[in-house]
Amino acid sequence: MSRKLRNLQQETVYHVVYKGNNGEFLLRHDVDKNMLLETIKRYRLRYDFELYAFSIMDNHVHMLIKMCETPLSKVMQGISQSFTQRYNRKYERSSHVFDGRYFASPCLTLYSIMKTMAYIHLNPFKAGLSKNLNYLWSSHYAYTGRVGQVWFDSLALMKRLKESVKSAKETYLQHLEKFKNDPFY
Repeated sequence: MSRKLRNLQQETVYHVVYKGNNGEFLLRHDVDKNMLLETIKRYRLRYDFELYAFSIMDNHVHMLIKMCETPLSKVMQGISQSFTQRYNRKYERSSHVFDGRYFASPCLTLYSIMKTMAYIHLNPFKAGLSKNLNYLWSSHYAYTGRVGQVWFDSLALMKRLKESVKSAKETYLQHLEKFKNDPFY
């Protein structure tokens, strides 16, 4: 039975999730997380899409992506295939790394984009992988001004929030704090 085709729209922001095959903790080691991050960076430069946020967990990956000219399916296929080949060579295995097709949910308003970004950045904290929000494998650092060189599109999203980057950072942190202690989030 064939899969139902997705109706993904250009210029739309999507919350994308890739899960480890069979729920396995395939990204347990920092070196593997770094290998995935390098793969995402490479495809960010190769294809036309904007990456607003990410969080690489031990058994899944969250990304907040604005689909532009390049179809999301092509972006995700490239990232998945490239990473899987490198991962399988490294560990001398021959199976899927990610479990089936990626999940993609549209974020149609600025509020839903911010809520999803908060979810992505809070995920490692809520899962107990980090005692605070400064998780090494998350894009949170770009929104707090702690790192000067950012390779993804945090500034593009900041400009959608506020004219001033400083006030956009304040808005982001206020929004994040709103959801930090929400047990249902």
